[in-house]
Amino acid sequence: MKSTFIDKCKQIVYLLRKRGITALLRKSVRYVSHLLGEQSHFVYFVFSLDQPFPNFHLDNVGSVRLADSKDIARIQSELFPFITEDEENDKRYFKLLGQAGVNCFLAEKEGILVHYTWLFWDARKSPLTDTPFSKTLIREGDAYVGPAFTSPLARGTWIYPHVLMNLLSFAKETAKQKRIILFVNGKNPSAINFFTRLGFKRL
Repeated sequence: MKSTFIDKCKQIVYLLRKRGITALLRKSVRYVSHLLGEQSHFVYFVFSLDQPFPNFHLDNVGSVRLADSKDIARIQSELFPFITEDEENDKRYFKLLGQAGVNCFLAEKEGILVHYTWLFWDARKSPLTDTPFSKTLIREGDAYVGPAFTSPLARGTWIYPHVLMNLLSFAKETAKQKRIILFVNGKNPSAINFFTRLGFKRL
């Protein structure tokens, strides 16, 4: 589930063939900037699945379900057009649909897909370990909540808290995990406040 050296090589070859050296250089600059800048500001959170879940009254925000490989065409047509360069790397995770130990939660509103969030059952084998995070803090029974994206069509509708509540229940009842780990960009105080209000603790 983690990105491997071979995966990265394939991405480089793809970029060179399809978009040329300029696109490769542009992506390389963004990647280095990400490593030197944004990653140094990550704030990591943990949520114990033994504690009470946050309670929201979220009527008519949409339906939430697990994605499968049959959803790929709809994801590509209804969500991918809104993905910016910041979320471009998220696309690689969709090849994991159907694999054991990883799930994508989809939210649909008025017949249109408007959100996805990824759950990796075992944080030790997840993309979390590709970040500057102390691996000694990961315990057996830790799951990782990975990339999430909300379409502009649904921003401000509280769709993500709705998805998150479904994900927490699934992680506890189906995946049988004990804690959830996730991270946010520390330069986004609203994200930090959001997860703090939900009962997540800083790691």
